[in-house]
Amino acid sequence: MLKFYVPETIVSINNMTPFSIDLHYDCISENPPETENIKMNWNNIEYERNQIDIWLPFGITKTRRGLKLFFWDDLFTNVKQWKEDLNVEIKTTWTEYKPTIKDIINFRDSDKAIQYLVERGLSMSPLMKNFI
Repeated sequence: MLKFYVPETIVSINNMTPFSIDLHYDCISENPPETENIKMNWNNIEYERNQIDIWLPFGITKTRRGLKLFFWDDLFTNVKQWKEDLNVEIKTTWTEYKPTIKDIINFRDSDKAIQYLVERGLSMSPLMKNFI
């Protein structure tokens, strides 16, 4: 039986967890999707940031001394390559959710949404098909 899953993605920078981002869409499937944790450091941060290709709550600039990581909202101080280590982890967890009809109607894959509704006994009567 299909279930509705909602993702929660947390970005942890140097063991602080300041940001929650939207990295994945909601999902309808039998099992929760498997997502890998993304770990970054000074050696791979530019490559991984380009691979994700979304808006992240931090940016990277190149300076004379090396790379510098800065935050968009300036809640935390900048992290500088020449002064300190960098450990960024992006972790996604999936939670089963009881969706509303609006959530199902607005789901991006209409075939999955229809299958989800049919499995729960919600289908269109033959008389209603004439009105649509």
